Amino acid sequence: MRMKLNLILFVFYLVFQECQGGKYFISAPRNVVPGTAYDISVDILKQDIGNVTVEAILQDYSFSIPEGPKSLLTANGTFSPGVRGTLSMPIDFNLHCSYCRILLKGYNPLQFEQDIFIQISSDILSILIQTDKAIYKPKERVNFRILAAYYNLQLYTGTFHYEILDPYDNKINVLSGVSGTFGVVEGFFDLSDQPSFGTWKINVRTETVSGEESQLFEVAEYDLPRFQVDVGLPPFALLSDTTLSGSVEAKYTFGQPVYGLVLLQIGENVDTIDKCNVNRKVTEISFEIKGKENFSVPLEDIRRSVHLNEKKKIKITAFVTEASTGIKLNGSSVITYYGNRYQIKFLEMTPAVFKPGLQYTAYVQVTTPDGLPPTESNLSLSVYTSVTYQMTVPDQELYSPSSFSGSYPLPGQNMSLPANGILSIDIDIPLNATSIDIKVSLNKQTTAEKRISKSYSMSNNYLQLSLLSKLVKAESDVLIKITSTEAIDSLVYEIRSRSDHVKSGVLELNGQREFNATFKVEPSWAPIAQLLMYYIRRDSNEIVTDSLAFNVEGMFKNKVNVAFKENETDINKNVSLELSADSDSQIYVLAVDQSVLLLKTGNDLTPNKVKDSFISKFHKGAIPTDSNFALSYSGSSINEVFSNMGLVIATDLNIFAPFRPIALGRFPSSGFDRQGMMGAPMAMSFRDDNAMESASFEMDVTTSTKPVERVRSFFPESWLWTSVKSINGHATLTTTVPDTMTSWIVSAFATNPNTGLGVAPTTSKLRVFRPFFVSLTYPRSITRNEQFIVQATVFNYLPVDLMVTVSLKENPFLTPVTPGPGNQASNIQVRANEQRTVYFSLSALIVGALDIEVSARSNMAADAIVRQILIKHEGAPVVYNNPILISLSNNQSTFEKNIAFTLPDSLVPESHRIRVKVTGDLIGSTVQSLTSLLTLPTGCGEQSLVKFTPNIHIGRYLKATNQLSEELNKKIIDLLNNGYQRQLTYKRYDNGFSAFGNYDISSSTWLTALVVTSFAEAQEFIFVDKEIILKASMLLIDRQNIDGSFNEFGKVLDRNTQGTTAGPALTAFVLVALLKAKELADVQDCKNNNKCRYYLLGNATLNATRNLERLMLADSIDDQFSLAVASYALAEAKSQLAQSTFEKLLTFVKQEGGLEYWSANSTVNNEELNRFINWRPPRLQARPIDILITSYAILTYSSLGRLDEALPSVRWLTLQKNAQGGFVSTQDTVVGLQALSTYGSNSFRPDTNITIYVSDMNTHLTMNVNSENALSLQIQEIQSNSQDFSITASGSGLALLDIEYSFNVLKELSKPVFDVNTVLLDDKLDSCNIMVCTKFLLKHDTGMVVQELSIPSGFVPDLSTLGQVAGVKRSERKGSIVAIYFDKISGSSLCYSIVMTREAKVAKSQKSYVRTYDYYEPANQATVFYQPRTLRDSTVCDVCLNCCP
Repeated sequence: MRMKLNLILFVFYLVFQECQGGKYFISAPRNVVPGTAYDISVDILKQDIGNVTVEAILQDYSFSIPEGPKSLLTANGTFSPGVRGTLSMPIDFNLHCSYCRILLKGYNPLQFEQDIFIQISSDILSILIQTDKAIYKPKERVNFRILAAYYNLQLYTGTFHYEILDPYDNKINVLSGVSGTFGVVEGFFDLSDQPSFGTWKINVRTETVSGEESQLFEVAEYDLPRFQVDVGLPPFALLSDTTLSGSVEAKYTFGQPVYGLVLLQIGENVDTIDKCNVNRKVTEISFEIKGKENFSVPLEDIRRSVHLNEKKKIKITAFVTEASTGIKLNGSSVITYYGNRYQIKFLEMTPAVFKPGLQYTAYVQVTTPDGLPPTESNLSLSVYTSVTYQMTVPDQELYSPSSFSGSYPLPGQNMSLPANGILSIDIDIPLNATSIDIKVSLNKQTTAEKRISKSYSMSNNYLQLSLLSKLVKAESDVLIKITSTEAIDSLVYEIRSRSDHVKSGVLELNGQREFNATFKVEPSWAPIAQLLMYYIRRDSNEIVTDSLAFNVEGMFKNKVNVAFKENETDINKNVSLELSADSDSQIYVLAVDQSVLLLKTGNDLTPNKVKDSFISKFHKGAIPTDSNFALSYSGSSINEVFSNMGLVIATDLNIFAPFRPIALGRFPSSGFDRQGMMGAPMAMSFRDDNAMESASFEMDVTTSTKPVERVRSFFPESWLWTSVKSINGHATLTTTVPDTMTSWIVSAFATNPNTGLGVAPTTSKLRVFRPFFVSLTYPRSITRNEQFIVQATVFNYLPVDLMVTVSLKENPFLTPVTPGPGNQASNIQVRANEQRTVYFSLSALIVGALDIEVSARSNMAADAIVRQILIKHEGAPVVYNNPILISLSNNQSTFEKNIAFTLPDSLVPESHRIRVKVTGDLIGSTVQSLTSLLTLPTGCGEQSLVKFTPNIHIGRYLKATNQLSEELNKKIIDLLNNGYQRQLTYKRYDNGFSAFGNYDISSSTWLTALVVTSFAEAQEFIFVDKEIILKASMLLIDRQNIDGSFNEFGKVLDRNTQGTTAGPALTAFVLVALLKAKELADVQDCKNNNKCRYYLLGNATLNATRNLERLMLADSIDDQFSLAVASYALAEAKSQLAQSTFEKLLTFVKQEGGLEYWSANSTVNNEELNRFINWRPPRLQARPIDILITSYAILTYSSLGRLDEALPSVRWLTLQKNAQGGFVSTQDTVVGLQALSTYGSNSFRPDTNITIYVSDMNTHLTMNVNSENALSLQIQEIQSNSQDFSITASGSGLALLDIEYSFNVLKELSKPVFDVNTVLLDDKLDSCNIMVCTKFLLKHDTGMVVQELSIPSGFVPDLSTLGQVAGVKRSERKGSIVAIYFDKISGSSLCYSIVMTREAKVAKSQKSYVRTYDYYEPANQATVFYQPRTLRDSTVCDVCLNCCP
């Protein structure tokens, strides 16, 4: 009965269509792009009626209940019969529609109503981002360009919003409302000296039109590769092979070969270390290399380390050590093993359906695994086709079962494979077939299978399109073959690309069944053209159609080209870059060192990047993958063909949707596509470039030499980042080439108001090279009295052998180790296309940065290069500062003071320096030293704030006193931006902060509060993500107790300030932070998003305030630090008990010589402050805890409006500053500078005019301080051995004078409080392994401890050898120092070892030191020295075998 009902319905449908259909046909895009015209194609088919009015109504039917669909837009048009017309509906950018349809209505004389369902596309723009590199180092500048283009490549000219995110998605910088000239926004931001390593992101959003995009880049420590290592391998390998052959090529970035040694490792393509931290097995071989060498490894050797099987990937890594310098770099390649030699696949041009009455052709391709045609000839394929059919008989419904279907085979075919590996298979398909299954076999082993369905037509008439052209390009012709089952008079065609109609029309076929149509391809067709053709059969009111898609190259109408006039040049030469683009285009240029691209790519704006973006944004439908063939869009029904084109239709024509029978047989359902492979023994071949035979030349012995024209010193990683305007289609950029011997890769794109975006199809390569040059290898720094080797390598790529004079320019402060001929110059023979190295053994007589200049001269060419080496004093450095505050007025207009300073007996000769610094402002010295307020390392989350928070207070002070110049403002903003980046590296997953970020077990309450306060205050100057502050505040609230107090769950870094895990100081500290955060919370959040952080913060601050008030009323706060912080917090919270709390703190004040300060002696006694042995500095700096208490007292004076009373404390605080403008440690520096800047903002005196005289027996310095130079830091060095000075001053105003003493010592100056022992576990000439054991000698606990190891000259530490040592939280290298951070050091020894290896040739090594100190009590310290015996006794002949005869 079911079959009978289907037949009845089908017949009724046909009768209805015959009576009613055939009057109109309407097609329209399924996807609507806002900001464009939505074009609806209308055909009025009935000829005997007049003009017809068609109305289109865009409706949002998500509002259908209860009001009905909501009409958004309406368009009307009048159309004549037989004339295809367009009804255009402009779509606004801001149109939003969840569920859209277009209601189509026809009015007299033709009435109809039909709807089509469409989608509003969210992809309106393609946003493109370019950075100057893909990888950056700390402290580098990231340059970027942002632009956006519509589907037609016209530029978006609105505003952008962009965000810079670190690897943890913290927002580093945010900027809105930015726009650029010519549609391009150019910007930059600077990385801090300690950024988060990993993948960063630039997020961009268009503001006036919806659109988003991201660009990634990497931040890492790296060195540019000196040369490139490539491993050449066959494209694939077979399991039946007996050997693996390949080549290793090493060449400099300027293109010349590298000589050296290769270590080849062969193993699995996985990490070299497995989950158990065990090295995986590898096969190793080594051999010499001269630019390029071949290798062959037996497969049985590889099988010893790798289990080979089907599709196993093997990684071959070549480590190349440069012979002349010992520098080692590596390169790798991966090869896949297959058991089969060939693969078979059906090409995408194979139609997914067959059309009865038309020849069906399937296309298969046979390739090797790398996609190339077979190398063998006379291969043949076997084709097996099975047919699935369905039969109808009279009275079919009376049978049981009533469905008659089955399958049967067609005769097999054996076909020879053409040389290109592509076989076309013609299949005669029976009329009763509903589907066919094709199986193709090569030697009955490798197979591919595909199922083909039937296309249905009521009249059994079909149309078939095929592409005859290959590699279609814009502005060329494309040839389309049209085949039909019946004679056709005319065809309607439509071409679409990027979701847009680009061309349509009618082809006149004049009754032909086969026809070749030629079209002129336009750039608007690219990157993918979709072609639809159809005609309408009048007798059956039926559409007959077909469609296909093909790739088109050349999408840019604005043609851009970039090329240097020459392909090769010498260093420091002027070169011309020829650019072309449409007239009045702005052309943007980027030039990058090829060495950078060897590390990472993906940053540039390339044609493929634009193409891929446009395909992902604007193309709807399947994507052709091979430009040689078209992708068939044929379908089993008319609707399917139009749908593949991205079109929907409305018509009263016969749109026959077939009944699909259930397929029988062993194959899966329709759409199944199975590919296979087969294998047979094959001799693996590898192509090697033919080596050019070198010519023979006579050695030149002429004695005259060329002069050196330039000493090379400029070596950037990115060179050009600029733009020029195209005048009459051309532009020339003339610039000077840097000094790097490399290849520069230059790219360009352009924007034009008329023709839009254009991108140069290729890059231009400029090889900067001189066939004769010298390169230096030497230690970057050494200690005085050490001996070192400068290796000067001469490269000769001229076609003749040369006699070369290599000379070290005389420097009076560098002396040869072995005086005599050959120590300053050497004559060597350098053969053509080879290199030789000359060695200079030197020692330094003075300390400082010294130039090393080496020249190489021959009669044909000359070169010279200069580098600097840093010479340091022996011993450990020590710095002391003696600050003197000079305050003069009408009552006291003169000042006098004498200073006596003695030097210790362990002084390193000639190491002491005396510098006099003067500024006319309380924070003048601080302003000049914002990047180095402390000499201590700043490698943890709390310490890094000393490079961040003081900038806020200094900026506020300079603003308040009208001294904030544009230059200073930029400097402060840059430092804050860098500090913000650095601080976020210590943010934890729970949104809190700790000393070592996620390496700690828990966030620190104290440090999180400190960051919240600093970040909230920094918003006055820079962007800080408010969410980071508020989320951190919520963590603090989660840690609040019922009584309003707070607990510390993290590590206690400073025992003097943090106490243990709780207390009023912590509660007061957090209260100040929450008060700052509350100012950022928005009460509207509670109404809109139920994020009631405003009320949570309000309750938390109230509860914390009441907790402190209860403690004060109960007289439970008695230590000075807690009183100081509580006084300030209660004053900020406007508590009525703030005054009384502060009055209690004032009872502890100490008065001395007109100065006032606080001193907390409860944690460290006086004996611990006086540990110096046989020597004392001229003054002892106050302890950090005392500076903190006094600073909080000054802040409380200010908050309570009692600033005048603070002057004695301000005077005392000023005298505690160090030589850099900070104090002792981090927290005292942060709070101390806040106190001074707060006081100074309200008591600034702009009328200073003081003359200062500093003199001894031999020196007389005069320094003047006035309102013009008050912020300037005047520095003069005293060139005298005198230790007694007289200081006098006259005038009026305020000045701060510092006398800084710095020197080196070879012995400890004070009694150590740490017991530090060093043991050399390994003492070799080229490596040493030092073990350091440390324990604390006092009874109380330490806070955070830092240990600084100075590195022996010429060596580099391997920090990975530290391993996992309990208590070690972080290690970092800063120059010649390794800093190791500990939570604390106890009375039990804590030991670790570190390996150091030689990287430069240095002999007679001096002592290195290990300095250990409590970070928050630096006076608690110890310094010991170590000296590997082998390094101490070594000579230049030991470390450089080629240096001595």
